Amino acid sequence: MMQAFTGTGALIRLLVRRDRGALALWIAVMLAFPPINAAALARMFASTEQMQAFVRETEGNLLIVAFHGPIHAATGAGLVAWRSLLQVVFAAALGSMLFVIRHTRAEEDAGRRELVGAGAVGRLAGLTAALAVVIVADVAAAALLAGLLALVVGFPVAGSIAFAATLAAAGALFAGLAAVAGEVASSATSARKLAIGAFAGLWAVRMLGNAGEAAGGPGWVSWLSPLGWAGEVRAYADERWAVFGLFAAATVGVVALAYGLAARRDLGAGLLALGTGPDAAGRGLRGLVGLAWRLQRGPLLLATLALALIGAALGGIGAGFAEGLEASPSLAAWLAPLRGATLGDAFLALMLYVLVALVGAAHGVAAVLRGRAEETRGHLTWILATSASRTRWLGSHVGLALAGPPILALAAGLSAGSVDALTSGREERAAECLGLALTHVPAAWVMIGLATALFGRFPRAAGPLAWGVLALFTAQVALWEAGAITRPWLNPFTVSHPMLALDLRLLAVLGLAAAGLTIAGALAFRARDVG
Repeated sequence: MMQAFTGTGALIRLLVRRDRGALALWIAVMLAFPPINAAALARMFASTEQMQAFVRETEGNLLIVAFHGPIHAATGAGLVAWRSLLQVVFAAALGSMLFVIRHTRAEEDAGRRELVGAGAVGRLAGLTAALAVVIVADVAAAALLAGLLALVVGFPVAGSIAFAATLAAAGALFAGLAAVAGEVASSATSARKLAIGAFAGLWAVRMLGNAGEAAGGPGWVSWLSPLGWAGEVRAYADERWAVFGLFAAATVGVVALAYGLAARRDLGAGLLALGTGPDAAGRGLRGLVGLAWRLQRGPLLLATLALALIGAALGGIGAGFAEGLEASPSLAAWLAPLRGATLGDAFLALMLYVLVALVGAAHGVAAVLRGRAEETRGHLTWILATSASRTRWLGSHVGLALAGPPILALAAGLSAGSVDALTSGREERAAECLGLALTHVPAAWVMIGLATALFGRFPRAAGPLAWGVLALFTAQVALWEAGAITRPWLNPFTVSHPMLALDLRLLAVLGLAAAGLTIAGALAFRARDVG
């Protein structure tokens, strides 16, 4: 039996060497959320009375409670934990799932798993190495976060340990779920869809449980989801340490299931077989644009639907949220610098900024890097063996990436504005929200242009560099909003931020910068080797 784990240590060293930069960035992102939120909340609340008033107002807002959960402690530490919990758990779970699938199912798809297995490497060594690295990274991040909150920020030690341990517990559990998805699915893409779909489903169950409890219904629904368990730890309140027993039992169960499947299935196969598809490609697939659309339509359509639903929800609560804000002087003062005729308009402007500028940029970067994935898998070599040119191929992928932010802006702006117009009775809000959403498109285009330039000039490092720059820009904006730093002038996301007056000339500059970066990337791609 132990022969199945032969070579695990060597594979662990290989994984750490390959992804040491990405692991460090991932840990830094998880550590950044609570201090940033602590600085922002300290700026918002000048007294304990204002903080308690905010807690009372928040408890009466069904949507906020459904999204973030109830506030268990009306203290500074309790509010930071409440605000940061979903962010930290999301980062831990998503990073853990993607890392495990990258080093298990994706390695199998690329043929490297079979190549490594030809040596003195056991059948379960790859899965064990991936789980070991990601769980150790989660635990290390939790230890650093506990020390940061307790020793630097000054929060209570017990609550800091409980909050940080929630990060590690959620990361380990979803790493195990990703391992199961990698064994069940027949490709890395299908495994990612299964894992992320499971996360979304468990998140929906948590939201239903929180909303039902806030509305006076049963509170046990939240206990059906591990994401609900995270909220039930109640850091900085009456910590429930027994909840970690649920996390441990569930993690052991899913990891054991993953090992059982890995020991029995054939290499390259999965429990869910891939469909054979039609014998001949349709008319839409007989060109580069059609092929790129086929590869990228799923994420784009899913993001469009998600932003439309979120925009509609935000538009529906804008007016009611404004009434609550007017009773909270601290929150009203925080939102006052934002563009908007009312506090509800200012709140909606900030949410559209996040949805279009930041989410749109992330979608665009992922779309550009899909081209890099096609290159590393050898698909680009087959395409270029035909009459297709490099420029046309790159243009098909980058063109769809550039089309993403305007489409997402239309979805979020129209849905939010239309619902806001219906609830507030102001017909002009639909056009206003749409125009506001479109102003954030150039900033997203700059990130797409940068990703294209990196793909053309530094293909191997394009992914970590592009995501690293986006994470840096996002962190700068968060620190700037919290008042911790001055405006970062080289950050494109500050140009259309609702805190500043809109300058159309600067938007034009961003458009030109995006065009220049895109052209530079195309020229560099034409000059370099493929592979």
